[in-house]
Amino acid sequence: MATSEMVIASALLLKNRKTRKLASFDPNESIRSIQLYGVRPDQIKEAVRLLVSECGVSHVDLNFGCPVRKITSRGGGSALPLRPHLFGRLVAAAVAGARGEVPVTVKIRVGLTPELQTHLQAGRIAESEGAAAITLHARTADQLYSPPADWAAVRQLVEAVRVPVIGNGDVDTLMRFRKYIALYLYGFQSAVQLKARLLAATSLDQWRTAVHDADSYDVSEPFPACAVRHPRLKGGGPLVRQRMGLPDGWLDEHTGGGAGAEERLSDEACEG
Repeated sequence: MATSEMVIASALLLKNRKTRKLASFDPNESIRSIQLYGVRPDQIKEAVRLLVSECGVSHVDLNFGCPVRKITSRGGGSALPLRPHLFGRLVAAAVAGARGEVPVTVKIRVGLTPELQTHLQAGRIAESEGAAAITLHARTADQLYSPPADWAAVRQLVEAVRVPVIGNGDVDTLMRFRKYIALYLYGFQSAVQLKARLLAATSLDQWRTAVHDADSYDVSEPFPACAVRHPRLKGGGPLVRQRMGLPDGWLDEHTGGGAGAEERLSDEACEG
């Protein structure tokens, strides 16, 4: 399942045009997953109601993993779990807004710093307020996207809660995928969030070898190719490739080839 770019609840409610575009979907998307962020429970609740009733979303993921300093310095993003009462109210508001129609999940980091780890408390709060699953980016906010992810923290969270835990961080090769499952997640109800370039570089046969019961996955088209075709990303082909970590020439190879493939993808994208 692919989740949207982060949508800000307050901007969505103000009917910001760019934000509404981020909350749009291709008609062929049967699973519509939105990543939502906000710091006011009333806005989160209303935004989820709107997303379910007007945008037809089938999943809402609350993002409390943003490590950007200008956000965390004001107590937002990955610093929110340091305010457990507000954190719990935000999760509860999203669940209330969903009215039991769609699952609400939560994404967090290990903490703000190695000395301020909040993942276990935040995970338990999210579970108690009705979150259907928890994604843990196995780094602290001050670590950004390096050093190597701490998958022992993922295992700790898996053991601390009953809902599924989705591990995130450094899963960019099949070897690492197998290693993390074997060492940290074997026997638990859990999953792994993959880097897009790994999806782009592996075949369905390889995934059938790596993932038990992978026949249930529909990988008829590589995910990044689908993403750059999406109307939300019109005009953003090169930027998308960069953010996904795709190598130069990947889009040419997977979308018909020839110079200017990225530009053609943007030009041909339908208005979803």
